[in-house]
Amino acid sequence: MWCQFRAAGDAVLLILELCIVSWSLLLPCPTEDLEKNGEGDALIETVRQITEALIWGEQANHSQFFDFFCEKSIFSDLVHVLGLKRASKKVKLQLLQTLSMLIQNIHRQTSVYYILSNNHVNKLMSTNMDFDDEEVLAYYITLMKSLAMRLDNESIKFFFIQHPEPSFPLYIEATKFFSHRDHMVRATVRTITLQVYKIEDQPMRRFVLRHAAESYFSQLAYHLQDLWLRLDTAAAKATGEDNLSAVQRENELQQDLQIYLSDVFELGIDELNEVLADRLLNAAILPVLLAGLTASPPQREGGTARTLAPHVSLFLVRQVLDTFHCPVLLEPMAQALLWSSVPAALAYVLPGQVASVPSGHGADFVQNPLQDNFMTTLRSSEDRTFLMAASVIHSCTVKRKVFSSDFLTTAQVLPKQSAASKSSSASSASRSKAATSPAHSDTLPQALSLLLQAISERMSWQPKPYMALAIHSALGCWKLT
Repeated sequence: MWCQFRAAGDAVLLILELCIVSWSLLLPCPTEDLEKNGEGDALIETVRQITEALIWGEQANHSQFFDFFCEKSIFSDLVHVLGLKRASKKVKLQLLQTLSMLIQNIHRQTSVYYILSNNHVNKLMSTNMDFDDEEVLAYYITLMKSLAMRLDNESIKFFFIQHPEPSFPLYIEATKFFSHRDHMVRATVRTITLQVYKIEDQPMRRFVLRHAAESYFSQLAYHLQDLWLRLDTAAAKATGEDNLSAVQRENELQQDLQIYLSDVFELGIDELNEVLADRLLNAAILPVLLAGLTASPPQREGGTARTLAPHVSLFLVRQVLDTFHCPVLLEPMAQALLWSSVPAALAYVLPGQVASVPSGHGADFVQNPLQDNFMTTLRSSEDRTFLMAASVIHSCTVKRKVFSSDFLTTAQVLPKQSAASKSSSASSASRSKAATSPAHSDTLPQALSLLLQAISERMSWQPKPYMALAIHSALGCWKLT
């Protein structure tokens, strides 16, 4: 059996040698072969046979196959032919597929390092191709993903080039497709970027942070803004099942992006989180999301939303609170919504007019009329607006790893005396007694008081789960102190 196996290996090696001889004959004049009626059929068949022989040798643990491939510098030739303008689509697809298969199936470290060395990968990623062709793009993205799976603290030196100027083609080229219409393309971009952010290489991280600050994170923030406005437009047009499916589609797109952004935050890289939070707050959350709660009616141009309707804004605020867990993002948003006075630095970027007279908190704080606008939604006679506002309060009260008791007390969501109490039995008795007293309504924080008032006005509500949500929100404000 061993003799048969060895004989098979010798036969395949002979085939590989013949294929490479054929390749060597084709290579001096590849453009002539590519311009023939066969559109490079001879080249395609040779590349296919070389690929099959190499993968067979790798699986059978015959190192001489790949050694012979390296000796003849075939990999660099494949990259070179891929960049030829006269290469047909068939040739480029075969080459992209071959390169992906090699990267996926080569396991020996020396073989992997050979493929990644000599700047082959960076030349490959920088090759100009027709990305308007969906088939070409699909193969290219698959190749990108294969390369990203090879990224680690050791291999990063092959992908990130420091001299003469810092360069990271795999990352830069991937981020260009962040908003592509194809889900697979977007998913690959997100996989690559998350893989890059995890790597603890300081020069590379500085490069990525600068790129994120200058372009990528801003692009993501404006894209999220656009998705929110599209959702509002779809919701305004929703009158039947077809329109509702459009709303669902737009909602899934923006929620998918939120989950990716949350994944970036969860990596726990402080410098990256600060930049991302700044871009999201200043490009999407403050000027668009919270602007939907101002007194001004929603603005539309040619049927397209420029600001959000209040109930859409509240729906999205609730999603943001549920999806993200990073205080550097959520605290400024919650302050803008719930605090009667906010830090002056935050006030200057809030939508609408902010009073210039310092409040009682000190000169660093100013009055926040946006809080009044939010509290108005808790007084709304429109059920959907009130429900969404109640759900926002509920999300804040249960997110205790982000919002402290002091934070929620300042936001007038938790009672001051309850937040300060340390004795559970004494405070429980005190609350029970106070709750039965008519005068107790004067001591309730504004948000809780408005919730209780709204519940009393909706005792006949149907279906009951809606009432349960409102009651749960009100009880959450009280029980979690």
